[in-house]
Amino acid sequence: MFAFLEGIVDQIEAGAVILNVNGIGYRLKSGDPYSFNLGETVRLFTHLVSTDTELSLYGFKTIAELELFEKLLKVSGIGPKSAHAIVASKDAANLAEAVETNDVKMLTRFPGVGKRTAQQIILDLKGKLGTVELNSDLNNSESQNSSLRDAMDALAALGFTEREVNQVGKTLQKDSSELSTQEYLKKGLSILTDR
Repeated sequence: MFAFLEGIVDQIEAGAVILNVNGIGYRLKSGDPYSFNLGETVRLFTHLVSTDTELSLYGFKTIAELELFEKLLKVSGIGPKSAHAIVASKDAANLAEAVETNDVKMLTRFPGVGKRTAQQIILDLKGKLGTVELNSDLNNSESQNSSLRDAMDALAALGFTEREVNQVGKTLQKDSSELSTQEYLKKGLSILTDR
């Protein structure tokens, strides 16, 4: 339906960004929403998933990420949430190698992938992935964003509201130093308990 959307990042939420495109706000599910900056103009390649209860737009920074997502959706047992989690994973660039070398153990490291699903991924995608180039030039910021995302997930698991987690995420995102998940979590807890 939509090949891509280009607009201004209006809001950042846990698991999504709201993109203002000519006055219309589109919620795009994003594996790493904290990699965006408020007010930044971005182009996201999209995939629309339709279920009985909702329409969901998934947004990707590159066409390669979108293509990988769409290939994963063709695997029996992989739904949009699992496919999105795999693409957003810091190990996504190693997926093609794991498939080609029948590395079930590596594939089970991805969120939502058990042994049976890993075997199905190998069966369905072997020889179809080629080399996957997923933002290899952004490795440092990717690891920082992955650490921040993990810390925000931990805060949500500790019972903080989505609003609180989003506010802390925005504050910590401005910190340009590379921190580990633990360091982000400590800073986040410090911010939340000082209120």
